Amino acid sequence: MNERETERRLRGWLDAQASPAVPDDLRRAIASIPATVPAGWPDRLAGALGWRQAAVPRPVWLLIAVALLLALATTTAFVGARLLESRPLPPQDPYAVVQTVAPSTLPSPTPSPTPSPSPSPSPVLDPTTAHWTKLGVVGASGSLVGVDGGSGPLVGFDGGYVALGSLPIAGPPGSEPAAFFSADGVSWQETPLATMVPNCADGGPAGAETVPDAERRAIATNGSEVVIVGEEMPHDAAGCANVAASVRPVAWFSPDGRTWQRSAPFEVGGLNARATAVWAIPGGWQAVVQGAAVGTISIWESSDGLAWHQIVEPVAVGDVNAYGGSAPDGTVVLSRWADTTPGLQLFTSRDGRTWEPIKTAGGCEATPGTTQIVGPDARGLDAWVLLDDMRLCTSRDLLTWSGTTMTDALGPVAQTRFGAIVLADSCFGAGSTCAPDPRAYLTTDGVTWTPIAHPPVYWGRAVADGPAGVLLVGQGTADDGATTVWRLDP
Repeated sequence: MNERETERRLRGWLDAQASPAVPDDLRRAIASIPATVPAGWPDRLAGALGWRQAAVPRPVWLLIAVALLLALATTTAFVGARLLESRPLPPQDPYAVVQTVAPSTLPSPTPSPTPSPSPSPSPVLDPTTAHWTKLGVVGASGSLVGVDGGSGPLVGFDGGYVALGSLPIAGPPGSEPAAFFSADGVSWQETPLATMVPNCADGGPAGAETVPDAERRAIATNGSEVVIVGEEMPHDAAGCANVAASVRPVAWFSPDGRTWQRSAPFEVGGLNARATAVWAIPGGWQAVVQGAAVGTISIWESSDGLAWHQIVEPVAVGDVNAYGGSAPDGTVVLSRWADTTPGLQLFTSRDGRTWEPIKTAGGCEATPGTTQIVGPDARGLDAWVLLDDMRLCTSRDLLTWSGTTMTDALGPVAQTRFGAIVLADSCFGAGSTCAPDPRAYLTTDGVTWTPIAHPPVYWGRAVADGPAGVLLVGQGTADDGATTVWRLDP
């Protein structure tokens, strides 16, 4: 084959690369190059094109060869893509199942880590300038009054405050249990906790035609919800025939402090069975049920405050007074009688099922025993606070304790944003003739209790921290003896 024939074939091959061709034609064209182009074709090609060999060094020919190979590869890829685009799709089965991915299962981009905000430091209360601001009066005269004349316990939570109290009823002196809610400490909403039912034929004083069918005993909050425990007394025919057997523990649950739902009675089958203590745990609630007629206590648990099941069988303890409190991590401290020694004894548990004695508690393990247990609160005093008569004991780990004996009669203890506060009265003792002299003390370290101001209320006092601040409710000689509300201000 002469040089002119070689030139003609090469030009024809180059022209073929500029127009679309099927893959088989392209492969045949490429395969024919080595067979039809003789050795030394770069020199002959240059001569055919009228170039002088000396004008084109061999390294340049090598570059030209590489460029031609790259152009060939690019053209091949382009032609193949165009052919795939023009190829018709196979027919689709209209009944075929198409798998889809739910939006919730789609992978989502991982958000950039956001630094957690540092916890706000606890506000500092200067005992020398702290004072109480009166917010108002709770309802009508005598509305927030406990059975014993007191206002009952008070708890604060995210939505406001709930106080246990009583409402007066018609007829002979008496009352019905009630819960009082406030979002701001100024306006209060009352909710009766019992239903008024006909009294037993021979029950109560003359004229007591209707009576409440339930009583409240204790209250607790988990920070967003509230549970009250007590007992029911149906006063039906069977109950009137055997009153002790008809007394059964019940609970009330509220998601917001305003609306309440009453549980079915706990099925314990005992006599005079009452729920007398309750505390929050991670994922639910636990309560103490006392069988007053037989001298036993048992532990019950609920995930929703309404359906309860027994987790500790009744234990014979003689005197059945029991008091409890819990920490955010689920640790529980319980004060109760033990059948081996007189007086209240302290026990602790991580699950409410297995209990270990606390043998040393800063002096609060001694007779007469602990009657108030307040768990740690990271907002103020991150330590347990126990009250035993006139002694206060604190501990951060239930192992190392600090104890202080006060000179006043001690009342309610509460955890607040400022620290732990205890209310007291310097006028106490049998036959005392002094006027009520209410006091209040604050500790920020669990060791030193410093006096702070106290408003002019003397009876039925309770204190709690909530969204409107640290509130104290109680009764004094003003406002016709009605319950008044006060806020602690720095």
